[in-house]
Amino acid sequence: MPVCAYVEMTDGLQPHGPAWEQFAQAIGKCRPDILLMNEMPFGQWLARKNDFVVEDAQRSVEIHEAGTAALAALNIPAVITSRPMLLADRLANEAIVIENGEVRPLHTKTYLPQEPGWSEVSWFSVSGVPLTRRQDMYPQFYARLFDR
Repeated sequence: MPVCAYVEMTDGLQPHGPAWEQFAQAIGKCRPDILLMNEMPFGQWLARKNDFVVEDAQRSVEIHEAGTAALAALNIPAVITSRPMLLADRLANEAIVIENGEVRPLHTKTYLPQEPGWSEVSWFSVSGVPLTRRQDMYPQFYARLFDR
């Protein structure tokens, strides 16, 4: 039976340094088949701020690119996480799977709350991003996930 590990990282996670090394060692001892990370786990949660700031958005994209590479280096068969993608005037929140070092999109978040601490409508958009179900595109991943 596949082993799945779920982690809820604290805000501000960096894909390097002592906290990352401690996490990498702990998850390495677990040896999961699937690692499920919380939503956009790297850097600060942008939607805490009310207004979109392109420089902050770009920094988030960059740290998630580094974070995706760091997650791939863990050599876990499948890692599920999400990342921001810079669009023209906002971000898209895209769930991804990292399988054998390859990053593949799974889903784009469409429910965007707009309430204190979650100003997601201000920061994120779904326009211009394909919204598809990926089961048929990635049968190996879904077979492992659902033990089919």
